[in-house]
Amino acid sequence: MFDKMWRDMSGVAEKEKTKEEQEEFEKKQKDKAAEKKKQSKLDNIVTLKKIDLKIKKGELVFVIGKVGSGKSTLLSAIIGDLLPIPQKQIDHYARGEGLDRELTQEEVEAFQSDLVMQQNDKYFKPAIKVSGSVSLAQQKPWIQNKTLRDNILYNKDLNHDQYVDTIQFCELERDLEIMNAGDLSEIGEKGINLSGGQQARLGLARAVYQDKDIFLLDDPISALDAHVRKNIMNNVVNGMLKDKTRILVTHAIDFINMADKIVIMDKGAIVAQGSYDELLENPIFQKLQAINEINIDVTKKDESKEEDNQSDKKSSSSKKSTPSAEVESEKSEDVKEDAVFPSPLSLEEKEALF
Repeated sequence: MFDKMWRDMSGVAEKEKTKEEQEEFEKKQKDKAAEKKKQSKLDNIVTLKKIDLKIKKGELVFVIGKVGSGKSTLLSAIIGDLLPIPQKQIDHYARGEGLDRELTQEEVEAFQSDLVMQQNDKYFKPAIKVSGSVSLAQQKPWIQNKTLRDNILYNKDLNHDQYVDTIQFCELERDLEIMNAGDLSEIGEKGINLSGGQQARLGLARAVYQDKDIFLLDDPISALDAHVRKNIMNNVVNGMLKDKTRILVTHAIDFINMADKIVIMDKGAIVAQGSYDELLENPIFQKLQAINEINIDVTKKDESKEEDNQSDKKSSSSKKSTPSAEVESEKSEDVKEDAVFPSPLSLEEKEALF
């Protein structure tokens, strides 16, 4: 009797499990279908639209907008990572319905095929004209499994003064002081032994050292502390590179008054552009400024709390200090003097490193 009851209950549980698996399978199929439908929408195939942008030599341009608005994609288009789509082709596949039209799978494949063929057409004219050499600083830079110096030089010859200035202005001096071999320290694959801020500053230093005509800066300051960010904006973006053309993608719009031109993006399109004064009355710009002010207030409160915590720790440790602790402190200072932390920026060690 108990055996029969157990078998019946087991059978019910198995049926319920099977039902749940079936429902989960159907949900996944619906999600796949929805994603496929979304991908086939013409608006999602055309990543950037309504792009009309002219940048003069030596200008500092800020590209701002919410996450996913197409800021980084614009930089990718400038360096040629995106294929330009002729308006004629868009009109052909839109069929009067605009970018909201959903394409069939056959139409998507035909669209892609036409796009590739047009790039190979000898009469095809590129949509973007770049006058000069380009250097890109990515938000998540590509870092090699080499020394820090090799990652900055990137196969260029070593120019002592330029190299030292680059390290100093990109705020890498303090990092070199704590690395056992200074700028000759080995960096792990993908920068595994560096923090996010160190990776960003290293990527920026490499871009700056290349000394190109145009600098594309894909928010390299987002992972940095407030004071470091300020130093880099003043010493690098508006210092070392002041005579270069600079396009800075950023969420840190507290420095936006430095810009010669501001470009606001939304949903892959430029929705507004102009100087700081020209955009003051723009509602999108006003909203971004309001959000930025909230972020600044939160950051200041966090920094204030951290400073209070540090001061509390220092006061408590000073109260607990004993003569024996003072002796140990003196010993550790002796050890520190004997240790070697080479830095290419200290006056005594500049020549020793090179």
